[in-house]
Amino acid sequence: AAAKRAIWERESQRALAAKWQQPVEMTAACDQVPVRVEDVRGQHEYVTEGTVPRHVTVVTTSSLPESLTRLTAVRVTALPKDVEAAVATPEWGFVLHHITAKLVDDSGAETPLPLARVVADEPHPIKDPQLSLTNKTVDGWAAYTRLHRPRSAAVLLKEPVDVPAGAKLVVSLRFSTSAHGSFPLVIRRGAIAVSGDVVLSDLVGDAELATLRQELAALQTERKAIPKTTIAVMNDREPQHARPTHRFDRGNFLTKAEQVGEGVPGAIGPTIGREAAGDETTETLDRLAMADWITSPKNPLTARVAVNRMWARLFGIGLVATEEDFGSTGERPSHPALLDWLAVQFQSEAAVGGWDHSRKRLLREVVLSATYRQSSAIRDDVLERDPANRLLATGPRHRLPAETIRDAALQAAGLLDETMLGEPVHPPLPEGAWQPFSKDPWTTPKPGEPNRHRRGLYAYVKRTIPFPMFASFDAPSREFCTSRRLRSNTPLQSLMTLNDQTWVEAGQALAERMATQPGEPSDQLAWGFAEVAGRDPSADEQAALEQLLADWPERGLRMVATVLLNLDETFAK
Repeated sequence: AAAKRAIWERESQRALAAKWQQPVEMTAACDQVPVRVEDVRGQHEYVTEGTVPRHVTVVTTSSLPESLTRLTAVRVTALPKDVEAAVATPEWGFVLHHITAKLVDDSGAETPLPLARVVADEPHPIKDPQLSLTNKTVDGWAAYTRLHRPRSAAVLLKEPVDVPAGAKLVVSLRFSTSAHGSFPLVIRRGAIAVSGDVVLSDLVGDAELATLRQELAALQTERKAIPKTTIAVMNDREPQHARPTHRFDRGNFLTKAEQVGEGVPGAIGPTIGREAAGDETTETLDRLAMADWITSPKNPLTARVAVNRMWARLFGIGLVATEEDFGSTGERPSHPALLDWLAVQFQSEAAVGGWDHSRKRLLREVVLSATYRQSSAIRDDVLERDPANRLLATGPRHRLPAETIRDAALQAAGLLDETMLGEPVHPPLPEGAWQPFSKDPWTTPKPGEPNRHRRGLYAYVKRTIPFPMFASFDAPSREFCTSRRLRSNTPLQSLMTLNDQTWVEAGQALAERMATQPGEPSDQLAWGFAEVAGRDPSADEQAALEQLLADWPERGLRMVATVLLNLDETFAK
Protein backbone atom coordinates (compact mmCIF):
# COMPACT_ATOMS: atom_id res chain seq x y z
CA ALA A 1 0.00 0.00 0.00
CA ALA A 2 2.84 2.38 0.81
CA ALA A 3 4.53 1.68 -2.52
CA LYS A 4 1.31 2.30 -4.44
CA ARG A 5 0.73 5.56 -2.61
CA ALA A 6 4.30 6.76 -3.26
CA ILE A 7 3.84 6.20 -7.01
CA TRP A 8 0.43 7.81 -7.05
CA GLU A 9 1.53 10.89 -5.12
CA ARG A 10 4.42 11.53 -7.49
CA GLU A 11 2.19 11.09 -10.56
CA SER A 12 -0.86 12.97 -9.29
CA GLN A 13 1.14 15.96 -8.03
CA ARG A 14 2.63 16.46 -11.48
CA ALA A 15 -0.73 15.93 -13.15
CA LEU A 16 -2.31 18.57 -10.93
CA ALA A 17 0.55 20.98 -11.50
CA ALA A 18 0.38 20.63 -15.28
CA LYS A 19 -1.29 23.24 -17.46
CA TRP A 20 -4.58 21.95 -18.92
CA GLN A 21 -6.64 23.57 -21.67
CA GLN A 22 -10.27 23.21 -22.67
CA PRO A 23 -11.21 22.46 -26.29
CA VAL A 24 -12.40 25.40 -28.35
CA GLU A 25 -15.54 23.42 -29.10
CA MET A 26 -16.70 19.82 -28.78
CA THR A 27 -19.22 17.48 -30.35
CA ALA A 28 -20.23 14.03 -29.15
CA ALA A 29 -21.87 11.04 -30.75
CA CYS A 30 -23.07 7.58 -29.83
CA ASP A 31 -24.75 4.96 -32.01
CA GLN A 32 -26.83 3.60 -29.13
CA VAL A 33 -28.23 6.74 -27.46
CA PRO A 34 -28.63 10.46 -28.20
CA VAL A 35 -25.87 12.72 -26.85
CA ARG A 36 -25.86 16.49 -26.49
CA VAL A 37 -23.08 18.92 -25.52
CA GLU A 38 -23.51 21.65 -22.90
CA ASP A 39 -21.23 24.55 -21.93
CA VAL A 40 -21.25 24.61 -18.13
CA ARG A 41 -18.75 25.12 -15.33
CA GLY A 42 -16.36 26.70 -17.82
CA GLN A 43 -16.05 23.58 -19.95
CA HIS A 44 -17.74 21.60 -22.71
CA GLU A 45 -19.59 18.57 -21.30
CA TYR A 46 -21.34 15.79 -23.19
CA VAL A 47 -24.55 14.39 -21.67
CA THR A 48 -26.29 11.16 -22.68
CA GLU A 49 -30.07 11.16 -23.00
CA GLY A 50 -32.62 8.49 -22.27
CA THR A 51 -31.89 4.93 -21.22
CA VAL A 52 -28.26 3.92 -21.69
CA PRO A 53 -27.49 0.27 -22.58
CA ARG A 54 -24.74 -1.77 -20.97
CA HIS A 55 -22.46 -1.84 -24.03
CA VAL A 56 -21.99 1.69 -25.32
CA THR A 57 -19.24 3.80 -26.91
CA VAL A 58 -19.23 7.58 -26.61
CA VAL A 59 -17.06 9.43 -29.16
CA THR A 60 -16.08 13.05 -28.56
CA THR A 61 -14.54 15.28 -31.21
CA SER A 62 -12.75 18.38 -29.92
CA SER A 63 -11.36 21.37 -31.75
CA LEU A 64 -8.03 22.16 -30.10
CA PRO A 65 -6.72 25.60 -29.14
CA GLU A 66 -4.33 27.19 -31.65
CA SER A 67 -1.75 27.59 -28.88
CA LEU A 68 -1.55 23.81 -28.47
CA THR A 69 1.20 22.68 -30.84
CA ARG A 70 2.21 19.57 -28.95
CA LEU A 71 0.06 17.03 -27.11
CA THR A 72 1.35 15.08 -24.08
CA ALA A 73 -1.82 14.01 -22.26
CA VAL A 74 -5.62 13.91 -22.36
CA ARG A 75 -7.74 14.31 -19.25
CA VAL A 76 -11.16 12.69 -18.89
CA THR A 77 -13.55 14.06 -16.27
CA ALA A 78 -16.62 12.11 -15.19
CA LEU A 79 -19.45 14.00 -13.52
CA PRO A 80 -22.87 13.06 -12.14
CA LYS A 81 -25.71 14.04 -14.43
CA ASP A 82 -27.08 16.18 -11.59
CA VAL A 83 -23.94 17.41 -9.87
CA GLU A 84 -25.67 19.08 -6.93
CA ALA A 85 -28.22 16.34 -6.16
CA ALA A 86 -25.63 13.57 -6.39
CA VAL A 87 -23.79 14.88 -3.32
CA ALA A 88 -26.70 13.72 -1.16
CA THR A 89 -27.97 10.90 -3.39
CA PRO A 90 -25.12 9.32 -5.40
CA GLU A 91 -25.78 8.19 -8.95
CA TRP A 92 -24.60 4.93 -10.49
CA GLY A 93 -20.88 5.15 -11.23
CA PHE A 94 -18.88 4.00 -14.24
CA VAL A 95 -16.20 1.60 -15.43
CA LEU A 96 -14.21 2.82 -18.44
CA HIS A 97 -13.54 -0.43 -20.27
CA HIS A 98 -11.35 0.99 -23.04
CA ILE A 99 -10.12 4.40 -24.18
CA THR A 100 -8.54 5.28 -27.51
CA ALA A 101 -7.57 8.64 -29.02
CA LYS A 102 -6.47 9.99 -32.38
CA LEU A 103 -5.77 13.26 -34.17
CA VAL A 104 -7.59 14.05 -37.42
CA ASP A 105 -6.18 16.84 -39.59
CA ASP A 106 -7.98 19.03 -42.14
CA SER A 107 -7.44 16.47 -44.89
CA GLY A 108 -9.05 13.70 -42.85
CA ALA A 109 -5.76 11.89 -42.18
CA GLU A 110 -5.78 10.10 -38.84
CA THR A 111 -2.87 9.81 -36.40
CA PRO A 112 -3.52 7.24 -33.60
CA LEU A 113 -2.20 8.44 -30.26
CA PRO A 114 -0.13 5.86 -28.33
CA LEU A 115 -1.41 5.89 -24.74
CA ALA A 116 1.04 4.88 -22.01
CA ARG A 117 -0.51 5.30 -18.58
CA VAL A 118 -3.63 6.39 -16.68
CA VAL A 119 -3.07 8.63 -13.66
CA ALA A 120 -6.27 8.35 -11.60
CA ASP A 121 -7.38 10.59 -8.76
CA GLU A 122 -7.01 8.03 -5.93
CA PRO A 123 -4.09 5.87 -4.77
CA HIS A 124 -5.97 2.65 -4.05
CA PRO A 125 -8.80 2.27 -6.58
CA ILE A 126 -11.07 -0.77 -6.47
CA LYS A 127 -10.34 -1.48 -10.14
CA ASP A 128 -7.03 -1.00 -11.95
CA PRO A 129 -7.15 2.18 -14.09
CA GLN A 130 -4.40 0.85 -16.37
CA LEU A 131 -6.81 -1.79 -17.71
CA SER A 132 -8.58 0.99 -19.64
CA LEU A 133 -5.62 0.97 -22.04
CA THR A 134 -6.21 -2.65 -23.04
CA ASN A 135 -9.20 -4.38 -24.56
CA LYS A 136 -8.70 -7.69 -22.77
CA THR A 137 -11.01 -7.15 -19.77
CA VAL A 138 -14.11 -5.11 -19.01
CA ASP A 139 -12.44 -3.43 -16.03
CA GLY A 140 -10.55 -0.16 -15.97
CA TRP A 141 -10.67 3.32 -14.45
CA ALA A 142 -13.84 3.44 -12.39
CA ALA A 143 -16.02 5.04 -9.76
CA TYR A 144 -17.38 1.75 -8.52
CA THR A 145 -20.27 1.50 -8.01
CA ARG A 146 -21.48 4.98 -7.08
CA LEU A 147 -20.60 8.50 -8.18
CA HIS A 148 -21.37 11.52 -6.04
CA ARG A 149 -18.63 13.97 -7.03
CA PRO A 150 -16.64 14.69 -10.22
CA ARG A 151 -13.80 12.27 -10.89
CA SER A 152 -10.87 12.73 -13.28
CA ALA A 153 -7.99 10.79 -14.78
CA ALA A 154 -5.05 11.95 -16.89
CA VAL A 155 -4.16 9.64 -19.79
CA LEU A 156 -0.47 10.07 -20.68
CA LEU A 157 0.89 9.61 -24.19
CA LYS A 158 3.97 7.43 -24.64
CA GLU A 159 5.71 10.42 -26.23
CA PRO A 160 4.71 13.95 -27.20
CA VAL A 161 2.85 14.27 -30.51
CA ASP A 162 2.94 17.38 -32.69
CA VAL A 163 -0.51 18.85 -33.36
CA PRO A 164 -1.07 20.04 -36.96
CA ALA A 165 -2.91 23.32 -37.35
CA GLY A 166 -6.66 22.77 -37.38
CA ALA A 167 -6.38 19.18 -36.17
CA LYS A 168 -9.15 17.71 -34.05
CA LEU A 169 -8.90 15.27 -31.16
CA VAL A 170 -11.19 12.25 -31.29
CA VAL A 171 -11.55 10.29 -28.03
CA SER A 172 -13.52 7.02 -27.85
CA LEU A 173 -14.82 5.89 -24.44
CA ARG A 174 -16.02 2.29 -24.32
CA PHE A 175 -18.23 0.99 -21.47
CA SER A 176 -19.23 -2.66 -21.02
CA THR A 177 -20.09 -3.16 -17.34
CA SER A 178 -23.26 -2.99 -15.26
CA ALA A 179 -24.13 -3.21 -11.58
CA HIS A 180 -26.38 -6.11 -10.51
CA GLY A 181 -26.85 -6.91 -14.18
CA SER A 182 -29.36 -4.07 -14.62
CA PHE A 183 -27.61 -0.73 -14.10
CA PRO A 184 -25.07 0.21 -16.81
CA LEU A 185 -21.93 1.80 -15.38
CA VAL A 186 -21.37 4.56 -17.93
CA ILE A 187 -20.05 8.13 -17.78
CA ARG A 188 -23.32 9.89 -18.58
CA ARG A 189 -21.81 13.36 -18.24
CA GLY A 190 -18.19 13.83 -19.26
CA ALA A 191 -15.60 16.39 -20.26
CA ILE A 192 -12.27 16.34 -22.11
CA ALA A 193 -9.19 18.50 -21.49
CA VAL A 194 -5.78 18.48 -23.17
CA SER A 195 -2.22 19.38 -22.24
CA GLY A 196 1.10 19.85 -23.94
CA ASP A 197 2.99 20.28 -20.68
CA VAL A 198 6.39 18.58 -20.75
CA VAL A 199 6.02 17.68 -17.07
CA LEU A 200 3.50 15.04 -18.12
CA SER A 201 5.65 13.48 -20.83
CA ASP A 202 8.52 13.31 -18.35
CA LEU A 203 6.37 11.11 -16.10
CA VAL A 204 6.40 8.28 -18.65
CA GLY A 205 10.18 7.94 -18.63
CA ASP A 206 10.81 9.01 -15.03
CA ALA A 207 13.66 6.86 -13.68
CA GLU A 208 12.61 7.14 -10.05
CA LEU A 209 9.08 6.12 -10.89
CA ALA A 210 10.39 3.16 -12.87
CA THR A 211 12.35 2.04 -9.79
CA LEU A 212 9.29 2.41 -7.57
CA ARG A 213 7.20 0.36 -10.01
CA GLN A 214 9.84 -2.39 -10.02
CA GLU A 215 9.81 -2.45 -6.23
CA LEU A 216 6.01 -2.62 -6.26
CA ALA A 217 6.05 -5.49 -8.75
CA ALA A 218 8.52 -7.40 -6.56
CA LEU A 219 6.32 -6.87 -3.51
CA GLN A 220 3.24 -8.03 -5.40
CA THR A 221 5.07 -11.17 -6.52
CA GLU A 222 6.12 -11.84 -2.95
CA ARG A 223 2.60 -11.25 -1.70
CA LYS A 224 1.09 -13.76 -4.16
CA ALA A 225 3.04 -16.50 -2.40
CA ILE A 226 1.31 -15.70 0.91
CA PRO A 227 -1.97 -17.56 1.58
CA LYS A 228 -4.86 -15.15 1.62
CA THR A 229 -8.50 -15.12 2.57
CA THR A 230 -11.42 -14.29 0.31
CA ILE A 231 -13.21 -12.45 3.11
CA ALA A 232 -13.83 -8.85 2.12
CA VAL A 233 -12.39 -6.22 4.45
CA MET A 234 -13.84 -2.70 4.47
CA ASN A 235 -11.48 0.25 4.09
CA ASP A 236 -12.05 3.97 4.41
CA ARG A 237 -12.24 5.92 1.18
CA GLU A 238 -9.72 8.63 0.50
CA PRO A 239 -10.87 11.82 2.28
CA GLN A 240 -11.49 13.66 -0.99
CA HIS A 241 -13.79 10.85 -2.14
CA ALA A 242 -15.57 10.21 1.15
CA ARG A 243 -19.31 9.94 0.69
CA PRO A 244 -21.24 12.58 2.65
CA THR A 245 -23.81 11.28 5.13
CA HIS A 246 -27.18 12.88 5.73
CA ARG A 247 -29.78 12.47 8.42
CA PHE A 248 -32.79 10.53 7.19
CA ASP A 249 -35.86 12.62 7.89
CA ARG A 250 -38.15 10.51 10.10
CA GLY A 251 -36.04 7.48 9.19
CA ASN A 252 -36.90 7.60 5.47
CA PHE A 253 -33.72 7.00 3.45
CA LEU A 254 -35.32 8.68 0.44
CA THR A 255 -35.77 11.95 2.35
CA LYS A 256 -32.38 13.31 3.34
CA ALA A 257 -32.02 16.24 5.70
CA GLU A 258 -28.87 18.05 6.85
CA GLN A 259 -25.41 16.58 6.43
CA VAL A 260 -23.91 14.96 9.53
CA GLY A 261 -20.42 13.89 10.50
CA GLU A 262 -18.74 11.41 12.81
CA GLY A 263 -19.78 11.42 16.43
CA VAL A 264 -22.02 9.87 19.06
CA PRO A 265 -24.92 11.17 21.15
CA GLY A 266 -23.65 13.12 24.11
CA ALA A 267 -25.62 10.93 26.51
CA ILE A 268 -23.32 7.98 25.75
CA GLY A 269 -20.36 9.51 27.52
CA PRO A 270 -17.11 11.31 26.77
CA THR A 271 -16.16 12.33 23.28
CA ILE A 272 -14.93 9.42 21.22
CA GLY A 273 -11.31 9.88 20.21
CA ARG A 274 -7.79 9.13 21.35
CA GLU A 275 -8.27 11.64 24.15
CA ALA A 276 -11.14 9.58 25.56
CA ALA A 277 -8.89 6.51 25.51
CA GLY A 278 -6.17 8.26 27.45
CA ASP A 279 -4.06 9.31 24.46
CA GLU A 280 -4.22 13.07 24.00
CA THR A 281 -2.05 13.19 20.88
CA THR A 282 -5.00 13.23 18.49
CA GLU A 283 -8.77 13.37 18.43
CA THR A 284 -9.30 11.69 15.07
CA LEU A 285 -12.83 10.33 14.78
CA ASP A 286 -12.36 7.02 12.99
CA ARG A 287 -13.07 3.35 13.66
CA LEU A 288 -9.82 2.89 15.53
CA ALA A 289 -10.82 5.74 17.83
CA MET A 290 -14.16 4.01 18.35
CA ALA A 291 -12.39 0.75 19.25
CA ASP A 292 -10.08 2.59 21.63
CA TRP A 293 -13.06 4.20 23.30
CA ILE A 294 -14.95 0.91 23.62
CA THR A 295 -12.01 -0.71 25.43
CA SER A 296 -10.98 2.38 27.36
CA PRO A 297 -10.65 2.10 31.16
CA LYS A 298 -12.98 5.09 31.30
CA ASN A 299 -15.78 3.08 29.66
CA PRO A 300 -17.33 0.64 32.18
CA LEU A 301 -19.95 -0.77 29.79
CA THR A 302 -17.63 -3.09 27.84
CA ALA A 303 -16.43 -4.94 30.95
CA ARG A 304 -19.98 -5.26 32.29
CA VAL A 305 -21.27 -6.69 29.01
CA ALA A 306 -18.33 -9.12 28.68
CA VAL A 307 -18.71 -10.37 32.25
CA ASN A 308 -22.45 -10.78 31.85
CA ARG A 309 -22.11 -12.79 28.63
CA MET A 310 -19.58 -15.16 30.14
CA TRP A 311 -21.82 -15.59 33.17
CA ALA A 312 -24.70 -16.42 30.83
CA ARG A 313 -22.65 -19.09 29.05
CA LEU A 314 -21.84 -20.71 32.41
CA PHE A 315 -25.18 -20.31 34.21
CA GLY A 316 -27.59 -20.31 31.27
CA ILE A 317 -28.76 -16.76 31.98
CA GLY A 318 -26.85 -13.56 32.64
CA LEU A 319 -26.89 -11.47 35.78
CA VAL A 320 -28.65 -9.10 33.39
CA ALA A 321 -31.09 -11.43 31.64
CA THR A 322 -31.32 -9.22 28.55
CA GLU A 323 -27.76 -9.67 27.31
CA GLU A 324 -28.56 -7.63 24.22
CA ASP A 325 -29.95 -4.67 26.15
CA PHE A 326 -28.25 -2.91 29.07
CA GLY A 327 -30.37 0.19 28.54
CA SER A 328 -33.51 1.51 30.15
CA THR A 329 -35.70 -1.10 28.43
CA GLY A 330 -33.55 -4.03 29.56
CA GLU A 331 -33.92 -5.96 32.81
CA ARG A 332 -32.19 -4.86 35.97
CA PRO A 333 -29.31 -7.10 37.16
CA SER A 334 -30.29 -9.77 39.66
CA HIS A 335 -27.10 -9.10 41.65
CA PRO A 336 -25.95 -5.52 40.92
CA ALA A 337 -23.06 -5.52 43.40
CA LEU A 338 -21.73 -8.83 42.05
CA LEU A 339 -21.86 -7.55 38.47
CA ASP A 340 -20.02 -4.38 39.49
CA TRP A 341 -17.33 -6.31 41.35
CA LEU A 342 -16.75 -8.81 38.53
CA ALA A 343 -16.61 -5.99 35.95
CA VAL A 344 -14.05 -4.03 37.98
CA GLN A 345 -11.91 -7.15 38.46
CA PHE A 346 -12.22 -8.00 34.77
CA GLN A 347 -11.19 -4.53 33.64
CA SER A 348 -8.30 -4.39 36.11
CA GLU A 349 -6.94 -7.72 34.90
CA ALA A 350 -7.32 -6.61 31.27
CA ALA A 351 -5.27 -3.49 31.97
CA VAL A 352 -2.45 -5.68 33.30
CA GLY A 353 -2.42 -8.73 31.06
CA GLY A 354 -4.81 -8.01 28.19
CA TRP A 355 -8.35 -9.11 27.46
CA ASP A 356 -7.49 -12.79 26.86
CA HIS A 357 -5.75 -12.95 30.23
CA SER A 358 -8.72 -11.26 31.86
CA ARG A 359 -11.20 -13.74 30.37
CA LYS A 360 -9.21 -16.72 31.61
CA ARG A 361 -9.01 -15.28 35.12
CA LEU A 362 -12.74 -14.59 35.15
CA LEU A 363 -13.57 -18.10 33.94
CA ARG A 364 -11.40 -19.62 36.65
CA GLU A 365 -12.90 -17.33 39.29
CA VAL A 366 -16.47 -18.33 38.45
CA VAL A 367 -16.11 -22.08 37.92
CA LEU A 368 -14.16 -22.50 41.16
CA SER A 369 -16.72 -20.52 43.17
CA ALA A 370 -19.02 -22.20 45.68
CA THR A 371 -22.00 -20.84 43.76
CA TYR A 372 -21.07 -22.59 40.53
CA ARG A 373 -20.09 -25.86 42.27
CA GLN A 374 -23.47 -26.29 43.97
CA SER A 375 -25.59 -29.28 43.09
CA SER A 376 -28.00 -28.60 40.23
CA ALA A 377 -30.65 -30.88 41.75
CA ILE A 378 -33.93 -28.99 41.88
CA ARG A 379 -35.49 -28.66 45.34
CA ASP A 380 -39.22 -28.12 45.73
CA ASP A 381 -38.84 -25.18 48.09
CA VAL A 382 -36.42 -23.42 45.72
CA LEU A 383 -38.51 -24.23 42.62
CA GLU A 384 -41.56 -22.59 44.14
CA ARG A 385 -39.77 -19.42 45.22
CA ASP A 386 -37.31 -19.06 42.32
CA PRO A 387 -38.21 -21.21 39.27
CA ALA A 388 -35.57 -19.52 37.05
CA ASN A 389 -32.83 -19.85 39.71
CA ARG A 390 -32.15 -16.13 39.59
CA LEU A 391 -31.14 -16.24 43.27
CA LEU A 392 -28.52 -18.93 42.54
CA ALA A 393 -29.70 -21.31 45.24
CA THR A 394 -28.65 -24.28 43.06
CA GLY A 395 -25.91 -24.88 40.54
CA PRO A 396 -26.43 -24.11 36.85
CA ARG A 397 -28.43 -26.50 34.72
CA HIS A 398 -29.55 -25.64 31.21
CA ARG A 399 -29.82 -27.21 27.77
CA LEU A 400 -26.76 -27.20 25.55
CA PRO A 401 -26.72 -25.10 22.35
CA ALA A 402 -27.90 -26.80 19.16
CA GLU A 403 -24.42 -27.39 17.74
CA THR A 404 -23.13 -28.79 21.04
CA ILE A 405 -26.07 -31.18 21.43
CA ARG A 406 -25.10 -32.84 18.16
CA ASP A 407 -21.42 -32.84 19.08
CA ALA A 408 -22.14 -34.42 22.48
CA ALA A 409 -24.06 -37.29 20.88
CA LEU A 410 -21.28 -37.93 18.35
CA GLN A 411 -18.63 -37.70 21.08
CA ALA A 412 -20.42 -40.30 23.24
CA ALA A 413 -20.71 -42.55 20.19
CA GLY A 414 -17.01 -42.19 19.40
CA LEU A 415 -17.79 -40.66 15.99
CA LEU A 416 -16.90 -36.99 16.47
CA ASP A 417 -14.09 -35.79 14.23
CA GLU A 418 -12.33 -32.97 16.10
CA THR A 419 -10.16 -31.86 13.17
CA MET A 420 -9.60 -28.12 13.32
CA LEU A 421 -10.18 -25.63 10.47
CA GLY A 422 -10.95 -26.42 6.85
CA GLU A 423 -13.84 -25.94 4.44
CA PRO A 424 -17.51 -26.27 5.53
CA VAL A 425 -18.92 -29.81 5.44
CA HIS A 426 -22.27 -31.31 4.48
CA PRO A 427 -23.57 -33.62 7.25
CA PRO A 428 -26.52 -35.95 6.54
CA LEU A 429 -29.78 -34.11 5.86
CA PRO A 430 -33.41 -35.30 5.72
CA GLU A 431 -34.49 -36.02 2.17
CA GLY A 432 -35.97 -32.97 0.47
CA ALA A 433 -34.61 -30.48 3.01
CA TRP A 434 -32.01 -29.03 0.64
CA GLN A 435 -33.66 -27.18 -2.24
CA PRO A 436 -31.59 -24.06 -3.00
CA PHE A 437 -32.69 -21.46 -5.54
CA SER A 438 -29.40 -21.73 -7.44
CA LYS A 439 -26.92 -24.50 -8.13
CA ASP A 440 -25.42 -25.38 -4.77
CA PRO A 441 -25.10 -29.17 -4.35
CA TRP A 442 -25.20 -30.79 -0.92
CA THR A 443 -22.60 -33.54 -1.04
CA THR A 444 -22.81 -35.68 2.10
CA PRO A 445 -19.66 -37.72 2.86
CA LYS A 446 -20.22 -41.46 2.84
CA PRO A 447 -20.31 -43.49 6.10
CA GLY A 448 -16.78 -43.89 7.43
CA GLU A 449 -15.49 -40.63 5.95
CA PRO A 450 -14.37 -38.20 8.69
CA ASN A 451 -16.15 -35.14 7.25
CA ARG A 452 -19.49 -36.87 7.84
CA HIS A 453 -19.15 -36.26 11.58
CA ARG A 454 -17.23 -33.01 11.89
CA ARG A 455 -18.14 -30.63 14.70
CA GLY A 456 -21.36 -28.68 14.19
CA LEU A 457 -19.29 -25.51 13.90
CA TYR A 458 -18.21 -26.63 10.42
CA ALA A 459 -21.67 -27.52 9.04
CA TYR A 460 -22.50 -25.58 5.90
CA VAL A 461 -25.15 -22.96 6.62
CA LYS A 462 -27.32 -21.19 4.08
CA ARG A 463 -29.46 -18.34 5.35
CA THR A 464 -32.48 -19.30 3.25
CA ILE A 465 -32.30 -23.00 4.20
CA PRO A 466 -31.50 -23.48 7.91
CA PHE A 467 -29.85 -26.72 8.99
CA PRO A 468 -32.92 -28.66 10.27
CA MET A 469 -31.39 -30.05 13.46
CA PHE A 470 -29.92 -26.69 14.48
CA ALA A 471 -33.15 -24.85 13.70
CA SER A 472 -35.13 -27.33 15.85
CA PHE A 473 -32.93 -26.51 18.81
CA ASP A 474 -33.24 -22.73 18.46
CA ALA A 475 -30.11 -21.87 16.49
CA PRO A 476 -30.68 -18.46 14.82
CA SER A 477 -31.09 -18.18 11.05
CA ARG A 478 -28.26 -15.60 10.89
CA GLU A 479 -30.52 -13.04 9.27
CA PHE A 480 -30.05 -10.85 12.34
CA CYS A 481 -27.37 -10.37 14.98
CA THR A 482 -28.29 -12.52 17.99
CA SER A 483 -26.69 -11.85 21.36
CA ARG A 484 -28.50 -14.70 23.11
CA ARG A 485 -30.60 -17.68 22.12
CA LEU A 486 -34.01 -18.26 23.63
CA ARG A 487 -34.51 -21.92 24.47
CA SER A 488 -37.73 -23.75 23.55
CA ASN A 489 -39.08 -27.23 24.30
CA THR A 490 -41.01 -28.77 21.40
CA PRO A 491 -42.03 -32.28 20.24
CA LEU A 492 -40.04 -31.69 17.06
CA GLN A 493 -36.84 -31.83 19.09
CA SER A 494 -37.66 -35.33 20.34
CA LEU A 495 -38.58 -36.46 16.85
CA MET A 496 -35.24 -35.11 15.62
CA THR A 497 -33.10 -36.93 18.20
CA LEU A 498 -35.00 -40.18 17.73
CA ASN A 499 -35.06 -40.26 13.93
CA ASP A 500 -32.39 -37.98 12.47
CA GLN A 501 -29.75 -39.86 10.48
CA THR A 502 -26.95 -38.52 12.66
CA TRP A 503 -28.64 -39.78 15.84
CA VAL A 504 -29.39 -43.16 14.27
CA GLU A 505 -25.72 -43.56 13.38
CA ALA A 506 -24.65 -42.33 16.81
CA GLY A 507 -26.96 -44.82 18.52
CA GLN A 508 -25.59 -47.69 16.45
CA ALA A 509 -21.99 -46.65 17.15
CA LEU A 510 -22.62 -46.28 20.90
CA ALA A 511 -24.23 -49.73 21.00
CA GLU A 512 -21.16 -51.20 19.30
CA ARG A 513 -18.87 -49.48 21.82
CA MET A 514 -20.93 -50.84 24.70
CA ALA A 515 -20.79 -54.35 23.25
CA THR A 516 -16.98 -54.28 23.20
CA GLN A 517 -16.68 -53.43 26.91
CA PRO A 518 -15.54 -56.27 29.20
CA GLY A 519 -17.75 -57.83 31.85
CA GLU A 520 -21.41 -58.72 32.10
CA PRO A 521 -24.19 -56.95 30.17
CA SER A 522 -24.97 -54.96 33.32
CA ASP A 523 -21.40 -53.66 33.29
CA GLN A 524 -21.76 -52.64 29.64
CA LEU A 525 -24.97 -50.77 30.43
CA ALA A 526 -23.33 -48.94 33.33
CA TRP A 527 -20.38 -48.01 31.12
CA GLY A 528 -22.68 -46.62 28.42
CA PHE A 529 -24.64 -44.57 30.95
CA ALA A 530 -21.46 -43.08 32.43
CA GLU A 531 -20.10 -42.28 28.95
CA VAL A 532 -23.22 -40.28 28.11
CA ALA A 533 -24.19 -38.73 31.46
CA GLY A 534 -20.76 -38.37 33.05
CA ARG A 535 -21.76 -40.29 36.20
CA ASP A 536 -22.66 -43.82 37.30
CA PRO A 537 -26.33 -44.82 37.09
CA SER A 538 -28.40 -45.11 40.25
CA ALA A 539 -29.90 -48.46 41.22
CA ASP A 540 -33.27 -47.54 39.72
CA GLU A 541 -31.65 -46.31 36.50
CA GLN A 542 -29.56 -49.48 36.24
CA ALA A 543 -32.62 -51.63 36.74
CA ALA A 544 -34.57 -49.75 34.07
CA LEU A 545 -31.75 -50.20 31.55
CA GLU A 546 -31.50 -53.94 32.30
CA GLN A 547 -35.27 -54.32 31.88
CA LEU A 548 -35.10 -52.55 28.51
CA LEU A 549 -32.28 -54.88 27.45
CA ALA A 550 -34.38 -57.91 28.45
CA ASP A 551 -37.45 -56.63 26.59
CA TRP A 552 -35.49 -56.36 23.32
CA PRO A 553 -33.20 -59.41 23.23
CA GLU A 554 -32.21 -58.93 19.57
CA ARG A 555 -31.83 -55.14 19.54
CA GLY A 556 -31.33 -54.46 23.21
CA LEU A 557 -28.06 -52.52 23.17
CA ARG A 558 -29.22 -50.49 20.18
CA MET A 559 -32.43 -49.53 22.02
CA VAL A 560 -30.51 -48.75 25.20
CA ALA A 561 -28.07 -46.55 23.28
CA THR A 562 -30.95 -44.62 21.70
CA VAL A 563 -32.53 -44.08 25.10
CA LEU A 564 -29.24 -42.91 26.60
CA LEU A 565 -28.71 -40.38 23.79
CA ASN A 566 -32.22 -39.04 24.42
CA LEU A 567 -31.96 -38.55 28.16
CA ASP A 568 -32.69 -35.02 29.30
CA GLU A 569 -29.40 -35.19 31.18
CA THR A 570 -27.58 -35.80 27.90
CA PHE A 571 -28.74 -32.47 26.54
CA ALA A 572 -28.13 -30.49 29.72
CA LYS A 573 -25.06 -28.75 31.04
